[in-house]
Amino acid sequence: MKRSVMKDGRMLRECIEQYKYYSSGNNQMVVYTCLRDSRVFVPWKVGRVNDMAFINQNGKRYLPVFSNEAQQGDQAGRFEVVEKEFLDVIQAAKFANVNGILVDPYTVSFLVEPSEYDTISRMITRITSEN
Repeated sequence: MKRSVMKDGRMLRECIEQYKYYSSGNNQMVVYTCLRDSRVFVPWKVGRVNDMAFINQNGKRYLPVFSNEAQQGDQAGRFEVVEKEFLDVIQAAKFANVNGILVDPYTVSFLVEPSEYDTISRMITRITSEN
């Protein structure tokens, strides 16, 4: 697969929507495979995750990431976001001590639990070229 196919986050959103429509282990792995090779937008401040951007629900903290900048919805412009490889976001989440990474939290969301970080990190890339 070419990196350009993943560029706008559309494929990631389609995988998440498919999983939401029909939750299965296979569809979950499809989302993980797509995440592994995705670049996402993450609230970032001075070389690290912006702690002010965490989403708090029921006493738990989640790191929000977005498949593209438009997925920020009403929160757009509230925090500076930078584009990062999802594998880099996993590493940042480990150090930020969060209860998970919440992909597209304001639209069709997908939660990546810390117990799944290693599974995603160990997956083999499907990217064959940049173009």
